Amino acid sequence: MIRSLFTFITIVVISLISLVSEAKEKVTFYTEAYSPFQSQNQQGQLVGFSIDILHATQQYVNFDIDIQMMPWSRAYRNAQKHPNTFIFSIGKTDKRLTSFKWVSDFYTVQDAIYKQTARTDIDISNPDDIDRYNIALSRNDVSLERLNIEHDYANVYLVTNQTTAVKMLQFGRVDLNYNNQIGFNEAVKNLGFNHADFTPAFIVSKISLGLATHKDTRIELFNQMQQAFDTIKENGEFNHVVAKWFPGSDTKKVNLSATASMDIPPNLN
Repeated sequence: MIRSLFTFITIVVISLISLVSEAKEKVTFYTEAYSPFQSQNQQGQLVGFSIDILHATQQYVNFDIDIQMMPWSRAYRNAQKHPNTFIFSIGKTDKRLTSFKWVSDFYTVQDAIYKQTARTDIDISNPDDIDRYNIALSRNDVSLERLNIEHDYANVYLVTNQTTAVKMLQFGRVDLNYNNQIGFNEAVKNLGFNHADFTPAFIVSKISLGLATHKDTRIELFNQMQQAFDTIKENGEFNHVVAKWFPGSDTKKVNLSATASMDIPPNLN
């Protein structure tokens, strides 16, 4: 009887040890709600282009991707503070590459400074002209760096997200909003505004959005994610997601790392 009980306990212990050893590590991926790249639907599910990309990579890494959605400012601070975490969809700039290691590009977007179409009094021919107007920007957004704007500028209104910024532009609380073409158009649509009521006042150079990680993230985690992206780009899964969310996109260009200059070109409006 004692021997049988001992055998039973041994089997249970071995089974528990096996389950623990097989349990995958959970790695946090910080992001914000920013449709169509990532958002939460009415059922509470995470959806979007970047979400589908990460889901595609999940099968090629030996850890669980735990996506945490929060305001961008908090997501950015957390990713800066905690090693072994990742952040998306983050704009790729030289300054950010001093704080993060770049894993992979997701998509290249066209940035612009938007105004109300009716505001014919707004005339921006160079970056310095922006100082004459009020502009809504998200906290810790790439726009602050790209426009060389400090947080304490009197004409800068820092808001939680781009949806709030677009609302402020619509209701005349600010003169301008910095956004990328895809994100701006999606926000206008979701808010029920008229696209014809807005127009770019100034075109900014293109920028790559992608996945980055803390500088001190373990090299094996970093390598796994890079290899996972290489795999889905080689086997066509990446292009399939691009075609689903952005029909007509040039997937060959999407697969390449962005090489666009950070310089702001002349006004193309």
